[in-house]
Amino acid sequence: MERWKKGIPVLLAVCGWALVLIVIGRAAFGKQTGIMELTFAQWKTKDLSDSFLLISKDDCPHCGSFYKGLDEVLEKDRSLLVFYLDMSALTKAEKEEIAATYVIERVPTLLYISKDDESVRLNWDRSPESIRRFVKRYQT
Repeated sequence: MERWKKGIPVLLAVCGWALVLIVIGRAAFGKQTGIMELTFAQWKTKDLSDSFLLISKDDCPHCGSFYKGLDEVLEKDRSLLVFYLDMSALTKAEKEEIAATYVIERVPTLLYISKDDESVRLNWDRSPESIRRFVKRYQT
């Protein structure tokens, strides 16, 4: 019986470390990645500093080829999160506010919004390599 009692601290230590690893794993895997669509209301309240924002339309043919390039980048970089605003789902006033905020003339536009709320854009260049370079340049 005494030999069994000596193993209890070891068992507790192993269980404790297992619990720590589970919590850390859940936190790491719980992070949102990929494309996350925002409503206008979410966009108004979300802190997008140090983030990527794709402004596009679901019904835009040019946007479709941009999505293909972005999908290739997302497949290779599983840690990337891109917020998405669908301009076709917005009212005229909402579109105008977004266009004025980021000086958007056409879609698709991929923006990197810095911590200082300055935005850098990638327009029209839909190749996966261009998207990858853009993301790599600004991803933290």
